[in-house]
Amino acid sequence: MNMKRFSIISLLLWIGILAFASGKPKVMWLDCSANFQRFSYPDSIRYYVDKCHEAGITHLVLDIKDNTGEVLYPSKYAAQKKNWKNFDRPDFDFIGTFIEAAHARNMVIFAGMNIFADGQNIVKRGDIFDKHKKWQAINYVPRKGLLPVTEIEGKPTMFLNPALKEVQKYEIDVIKEVVRNYAFDGIMLDRARYDCIDSDFSPESKKMFEKFIGKKVEKFPEDIFEWRPNAEGGIDRVGGPYYHQWLTWRASVIYNFIKDVRTSIKKIKPECMLAAYTGAWYPTYFEVGVNWASRNYDVSKDFNWATPDYKNYGFAELLDFYTNGNYYWNVTLDDYYKSSGKFKNETDSEFSTGEYLCVEGGCKYSKYLLKDAVPVCGGLYVEDYKRDVNQFQKAVRMNLKESDGVMIFDIVHIIRNGWWDELKEALDETKLDEARMIKGTVTCDGKGIANVVVTDGQRCVTTDKNGIYHLPNLGNTRFVYITTPAGYLTDCEQTIPRFYQEIDLNKTNEYNFRLKKNPKNDNKHLFVLEADVQAGLKEHWDLYAPIIDDYKQLINQYSDRDVFGLNCGDLFWDTPATFFPPYIDKAKKLDIPIYRAIGNHDMNYNGATHETSYRTFEGYFGPTHYSFNKGNAHYIVINNNFYVGREYFYIGYVDETTFKWLEEDLSYVPKGTLVFFITHIPTRITEQKRPFNYDYIMLAGETINAEAVHQLLDGYETHFLTGHLHSNSNIVFNDHQMEHNTAAVCGIWWHADVCIDGTPQGYGVYEVDGNQVKWYYKSAGHPKDYQFRSYAAGTSKEFPKDIIANVWNWDKLWKVEWLENGKVMGTMTQYTGVDPYAHQVCTDKKSTMQSWISIVFNDHQMEHNTAAVCGIWWHADVCIDGTPQGYGVYEVDGNQVKWYYKSAGHPKDYQFRSYAAGTSKEFPKDIIANVWNWDKLWKVEWLENGKVMGTMTQYTGVDPYAHQVCTDKKSTMQSWISAASTEHMFRATPRNPKAKIEIRVTDRFGKVYQQNVSK
Repeated sequence: MNMKRFSIISLLLWIGILAFASGKPKVMWLDCSANFQRFSYPDSIRYYVDKCHEAGITHLVLDIKDNTGEVLYPSKYAAQKKNWKNFDRPDFDFIGTFIEAAHARNMVIFAGMNIFADGQNIVKRGDIFDKHKKWQAINYVPRKGLLPVTEIEGKPTMFLNPALKEVQKYEIDVIKEVVRNYAFDGIMLDRARYDCIDSDFSPESKKMFEKFIGKKVEKFPEDIFEWRPNAEGGIDRVGGPYYHQWLTWRASVIYNFIKDVRTSIKKIKPECMLAAYTGAWYPTYFEVGVNWASRNYDVSKDFNWATPDYKNYGFAELLDFYTNGNYYWNVTLDDYYKSSGKFKNETDSEFSTGEYLCVEGGCKYSKYLLKDAVPVCGGLYVEDYKRDVNQFQKAVRMNLKESDGVMIFDIVHIIRNGWWDELKEALDETKLDEARMIKGTVTCDGKGIANVVVTDGQRCVTTDKNGIYHLPNLGNTRFVYITTPAGYLTDCEQTIPRFYQEIDLNKTNEYNFRLKKNPKNDNKHLFVLEADVQAGLKEHWDLYAPIIDDYKQLINQYSDRDVFGLNCGDLFWDTPATFFPPYIDKAKKLDIPIYRAIGNHDMNYNGATHETSYRTFEGYFGPTHYSFNKGNAHYIVINNNFYVGREYFYIGYVDETTFKWLEEDLSYVPKGTLVFFITHIPTRITEQKRPFNYDYIMLAGETINAEAVHQLLDGYETHFLTGHLHSNSNIVFNDHQMEHNTAAVCGIWWHADVCIDGTPQGYGVYEVDGNQVKWYYKSAGHPKDYQFRSYAAGTSKEFPKDIIANVWNWDKLWKVEWLENGKVMGTMTQYTGVDPYAHQVCTDKKSTMQSWISIVFNDHQMEHNTAAVCGIWWHADVCIDGTPQGYGVYEVDGNQVKWYYKSAGHPKDYQFRSYAAGTSKEFPKDIIANVWNWDKLWKVEWLENGKVMGTMTQYTGVDPYAHQVCTDKKSTMQSWISAASTEHMFRATPRNPKAKIEIRVTDRFGKVYQQNVSK
């Protein structure tokens, strides 16, 4: 039967199931051992089938072959389980009673069958200890070698070797027996897998694997993998030359067995469904030899353990019905990201991480892997939630929402916990729809407030005349929140305005907001605007404290009006979870509401997608896009840091969800309104739109779809308030739109009291009166009329004869003049240049320890990426590429530029380091030179006894000295520090190793440097 016909039959069977039991399938698993005594009487069976039916269960999985390998009926092949834990079951038609009861209630019933499990070690029961002993798996056990599974201490379930033809025939004979003799609607395969990654290493498996790959395996099992002790006292699994093919072969064993099962079932009873249960943790499920994905999913593109052939053994298309275990306490992705993220499943050899390790993520990932080959009912383990029935209901609903049904394992836990009513409530799909409607009120002093915008971050509605709102919610958003109306205030906790509430539909779908009247007329208000606090060390908070004091002193001068704060993001330096609490502790001294935007350094970078990057920030400060009103002004805060899912890289970009919300939000704001638009990354840093260059400086330095934002705000009087660049500027786009890019509170990353453009540490101050706005820049520690810094003639190397002024908050409506003896001499010339004080600070290695230099490439520009002054983070006098600690020196004469690299503590003609033959492990016979300031116009030669022998070969490699330092634990204290490959390495093989060997380097300007190569 071809795969297309399989798919058609599966679809027809699934349609039949849905017709037989309306709505999504709701499956209850009935464990064989845990319910043995309970299900030993016909009236008890009918009672519990009734209970399931009343709760909304539509499908039953009746375990009739458990992990002992015993069955619950008289069998020609397997031992019958007649007693358990000193209880003897009365003689009656156990299976027939269940089937009759289920079908009388229009329920679907599967025969649950443990396949390759054949014994329970705790009670020493199962044929694996006796007549099937020759079929038992041989496991490759760490530190112990090859052991029969019955000899492994502490292993509860004993597995047979799935690859043995005798084993497969035996299991299929038992399945066929059940299909012939009982009116089950389907067969549910359970544990149709290998025991674990250690299994099976029997001689028979070796022979079959050799046949599969067409060659002999000389070292077995070492050529598959071996267990190696590690430095931490643990043991690692190290793959051998055939490891990946071994995994593929094991998957082929399980695939072909399931294919044979399907053929056998359909020959006897074509309408009988083939179903299977597996774990949902696919990225590690290869350890048990199972590929439950669709054949249309190429796993080798996502995981390096899979060969390109691995996808051929995806068995989803062989199934008519499928369920898998999302056996996790964490239900939502938010739950997962609040946890450690680490999890070890039943079949795993080690802990793993990933979004699929929660119910929501597991369901979504399963759907992705199955490619619609077969519907999936997400499963849950009731015992995971024994301490919280709300979490249990949440898991039931999430499986129903994100998969094609739900499977409950096991009825025994529902009975013990007395959760029948809770189960019925959670399974009720009509209540699920009702639960998706969020409702509530917005009131002040008990009276409803009309026309307040309420949103979940995607959809917006307004309150009616009584302050009541109803908001459709699809369960895919974290918060419900309001646009705080003008004239009102929300509660504020430690400067965090509580205009939002976190949604938990398992607890309630009603969210009420109680506001209070603003005691001041907010038509006239003031806000302070800060950007880039960027604390990366605990001592930075001590440096931030005086800035807070400066804020307070200024705020106290404006007691006549409403005052609040805005923050443009980058509160921290890639350590949000560590530094949010100390920041909040410092900021709370201001005792004003502060509305915050997220910055790129406030994001988490350990997720796979942008959507994972802002969850920690949200946990402390609420939604990352929202709005509020003050007087006549409308304030909008959005997240335009788009994490690309790799390392720490991001771009400036407004995503579709935010954009759609922004459109809805503005639909309630009349044209002509004064709007403040707050983001971290600038929308644009030039008056006119520049041609787009696909380079990281532009991608991460501006909002690449800013034009769409500007167009959306056309017709409003808009001020864009941004940070990110650690410099200060005001850019007028047109008569109605202007951007204020605000300098960094941290200055040069807390190393100096000035920013890289010469702007002092400080913040913006904006005074709003109706539709009128005035602003100034407040330099921390200075009076508010300190608005520029002046330099005497001779200070600037760019213009040594000129006086210089840095007017940091300048725009084109400012006027800058100079006077001599009280007389105005004229307007000073505006130019783009370097602030002398900032230049002094940035070239002083005692003030700054970082160097980031990069400009946009084109055919008349060149980038000089300068080595770090700190070397290997102050642990050594060399950088990770072998360049010495130092700095660049540039000599400018008109339009001519010359430059060299000055190594700290060395003469300026120290331009390379040489190594004798035998120093480099990469090229042990060669002499080596590291020419750190090299470019393609340099020449590197070697000499023997004074004679030029030729040009040395340029290569990409590691500097031997840097390698030595980075691997010496006494020199570097960080595990992440390692030597970096660089392109400025050169090598040559001496023709006469005994000769006097020298290296001669000629730079692009013709200057020659020469060294003897010491031996």
